[in-house]
Amino acid sequence: MELPAPEVLAAELLEEINRSSGADDLLANISSYLESKFKLDKALFYDLYRSDKEASQYNEFVINTLKPYVDNKLSGYSAFPELVGYYTSGYRSCMTVPVIVATKPALLLTLLSRQEDQFSEQSKQLFSLVAQLVGYAFVAKLERERSISLAKYFDAAFNTPTPQLLLDKKGTIIRANKELFAKFGLSQKEIYGKSITSLFDIDANAIASIARGIPVEAYSLDRNSLFHILGSEISDNLIHAAAYDVTQLRDLEEVTKIAEEATREAFLVLDNDTKVLWASKNIERIIKVSKQELLGRRLSEFLDADLTSDCGSFPCIKSAKINIGNGVTVEAKVAIYKSSIGYSCVVSNNSFEKYINSIQNYVRNIADMSNDAMITIDVLGYVTSANKSAEKLFGFSIGELKGSNIINRYADEESQKRFNFSITLANERGVVGDTFVNISPKEGEQVPCEQSVIRLYDEEGKTTGYLLIYHELATKRLIENLQDSLEKAERQSSNYKAESDLKTQFIYNISHDLKTPLTNIKGFAKLFYDGTFGELNEDQKKHIEIIISESDRLMQLIQQILDVAKLSSGKIKLDLQKVNFRELGQNPSIKSLSEMIEKKGLAFEWVVDYNVPEIIADPNRVIQVLVNLIGNAIKFTEHGSIRVHVFKKGKNVRVEVADTGIGISKEDKAKLFRKFYQLPRKGLTKQEGSGTGLGLVISKEIVNLHGGKIGVISELGKGSTFWFTLPIYGKKQKESKTKQQA
Repeated sequence: MELPAPEVLAAELLEEINRSSGADDLLANISSYLESKFKLDKALFYDLYRSDKEASQYNEFVINTLKPYVDNKLSGYSAFPELVGYYTSGYRSCMTVPVIVATKPALLLTLLSRQEDQFSEQSKQLFSLVAQLVGYAFVAKLERERSISLAKYFDAAFNTPTPQLLLDKKGTIIRANKELFAKFGLSQKEIYGKSITSLFDIDANAIASIARGIPVEAYSLDRNSLFHILGSEISDNLIHAAAYDVTQLRDLEEVTKIAEEATREAFLVLDNDTKVLWASKNIERIIKVSKQELLGRRLSEFLDADLTSDCGSFPCIKSAKINIGNGVTVEAKVAIYKSSIGYSCVVSNNSFEKYINSIQNYVRNIADMSNDAMITIDVLGYVTSANKSAEKLFGFSIGELKGSNIINRYADEESQKRFNFSITLANERGVVGDTFVNISPKEGEQVPCEQSVIRLYDEEGKTTGYLLIYHELATKRLIENLQDSLEKAERQSSNYKAESDLKTQFIYNISHDLKTPLTNIKGFAKLFYDGTFGELNEDQKKHIEIIISESDRLMQLIQQILDVAKLSSGKIKLDLQKVNFRELGQNPSIKSLSEMIEKKGLAFEWVVDYNVPEIIADPNRVIQVLVNLIGNAIKFTEHGSIRVHVFKKGKNVRVEVADTGIGISKEDKAKLFRKFYQLPRKGLTKQEGSGTGLGLVISKEIVNLHGGKIGVISELGKGSTFWFTLPIYGKKQKESKTKQQA
């Protein structure tokens, strides 16, 4: 790579910086400039200054070392997933430079080339200079954009007829609008730099409440005016507050105290944005929310109606639905009046009769659906009504039960005595429960029951009859036994799932914790190998190569364990794109495998039928499955060929990886997709490498996640064909939506 003189590069960079209109435009222009100037395939900036996401392990490593990281020979076995991704995309050299501005990580600059050995020690220094120049310019432009945006916000917010203030965290007034100056008759000089406590009778706790958005009521220092102060925190040290003069509401409150005792109507005062500034206590009878909770919130959150639209003139009367709790809504009338502050409202609930009727119907339906027999009787013991379960218990129709004396339905004298005693107690206590009685049905044997008695009375408290509830013990006992069994089974299932989740989480945590130190070991070993900390002799280099090689192998195992844990817990989301299997055959990972096959003296075919369409899938995950299956075929095949055949089958695409290897026995086929299971290698003259027993498990999870299937056709000594299917148009939409919501 030909490198220009630093002063020439700096001058050209300054031109690009001055030409850029904003922070994002700057990064885009510099990326294009670097790609063109140095003939790079990609120049990427990662914004750390604005990002609130946790940095990846690769980015974290570069930030922690505070040095450029170079990999001039990218491979599919790197310690960092990002570098594996770059390799899969065809890149062969990578350099990432950290940008620190005022001790804070601001940017990461990543440079990529499809050629190996593109980044030297000199290029590290040069691109570090580039990164620092761009970093300071980026932060300067970003802060300028924020300042302009904040100024526009306050210009708009302050241009209202309501007193507005801008405060710091201690309550010092930084800025105010002309309405506030007029309200208090003070100049800018008399207000700016003073505490808000010089205007309002509030303390530090009230200032903290304003910052958290909690409404505060405060008097002016002369006690002549009452204000409702609403605030919000807009930065680490800035608070925006609006002070509504609600002095007139004190008189209104005194008047409504009398009115609300004699009426069910509620009175509200709203600002121009329909936020509640004041409410009479009666509102709590209609809307099941306390008066204090309403303050500062729009009334439309509780009333299903747009209060101010379509009101050509005032007063304006509208219908609305009110949430009165438990998912029940009732109709109401809202009268809206325009006022100097905003709006005044009278809310009346005129649907209590409908509500009561609906509750009565609800109770009747519950009674009919109940498994317990329910009967009402008058004061003399004659049946006035019964539910369907009473028909089953007594063997009489509801028509036959009505008008009959309930005492005749008790099987023995002792049960009749208990019934009479329960009636006497119900007159005193109102409710008597769990009395054992025997009921005599129309046909068959007597039925043991638990009886409950509830006294019914009118508006004056006079007894009008009784509600009798019978729990059939035989049925109840059976239901309870079944319920106990069901609960026991659910507990066992829950315990098994919890144990499985715990194991998965434990494996995930341990693997993740191992990955971080291993990443650092690999990273620092690479720095030693590259000569960052001084030149090494040949023996030292060989030892370092062993550390790097073993780190890669261990990292591959950990990555597979993490993949299994993530896939099992549903934490992996697919990056769905169009996938073309003809182009997939040219992927660097597949090409690398084909070279391995040829070196082993085997024939390799990649065949895609003419009618195979593009499918919707995650290309990187599909490649991962193919790499696992082809890799296994290479491992277990010493003579012959390996053939990948892709063809259309109904609404799916089927991929078959066939080999002429040693084959698989029936016993082993049953265990193939179990975690950590490895096939025996009897029949192979060379034992090549050891696997982890996780490749097929990961492949199965990935295929299942796509909504496809995976399997194997094989006989011992006759080779194997591993196959999987993927839906052409991706997983069904309903299933995808369900998973996203979960």
